[in-house]
Amino acid sequence: MSGAGAACVTPATMSILVQLAGPEHRARALASWTLAIGLGGLVGNAGGERSANSSPGGPCSG
Repeated sequence: MSGAGAACVTPATMSILVQLAGPEHRARALASWTLAIGLGGLVGNAGGERSANSSPGGPCSG
């Protein structure tokens, strides 16, 4: 599910970023954006797994 959400949001956020960052700052802005996307995915998925595994009954408790 998180992949589908990222696929919808990623092009829009990249387009806004490219428009807001001037040509001299564009490379740094895109690198920062890419780092944030990667770390956000890592933290979000790890946190979700941890939350699901720590709930009463385990991850399949329904």
